[in-house]
Amino acid sequence: HREASERRRRKEAAARAPADAFGDLGPPPVTEADALDYVARGILNLVEIHGTPAGYASGRGRVRGTFCPLAFEKHSADPSRLPMFRDLVAQSPLCRDSRWKRTLDVRVAALHLESFPESPESASMYPPAGFVFHESRCGSTLAANSLAAAGPHVRVYSESAPPIAVLRECSKWDSCHRDDAVALFRDVVRLMSRPRPGAGDS
Repeated sequence: HREASERRRRKEAAARAPADAFGDLGPPPVTEADALDYVARGILNLVEIHGTPAGYASGRGRVRGTFCPLAFEKHSADPSRLPMFRDLVAQSPLCRDSRWKRTLDVRVAALHLESFPESPESASMYPPAGFVFHESRCGSTLAANSLAAAGPHVRVYSESAPPIAVLRECSKWDSCHRDDAVALFRDVVRLMSRPRPGAGDS
């Protein structure tokens, strides 16, 4: 009852806020259920993961993810100013707002995508078009910026933290097998592949 009252109070406060307080995203999520729905709709984006990937494939590994709304419009408007994923996170103001920055179980969030009802207003799932593997000073940043400059219908992650963390963290655990890394990597990519409704993503 207390949770329902608090949820109602915060939604009423959000309704009284200036129209541009939250942009087109709506009020910030109040409960974990709200946050999971926002992840499924592409409003909350995965920015980092932490936990123990060992046993993830069998359901034993516990990995948490940090989610917040990324300012993709800034990236597509001028990719050269935000060439790396860390730059995008730093320039996303709602990622510094505790009301919007949420920590969720990665497996629970990925499973929620399967049960979330699709509608014209909800995000669709789309697979990544490709991965660029590179070395230093090989022109990969220029290639990524060129893709991002194509417009908001293109989503580019340059050196994004979550996929890298999957590979690095699993290598630290003797009990973390290839199946664990593969299962977690797939869930991470799925969570990062939710276009935001109305943003022109595809």
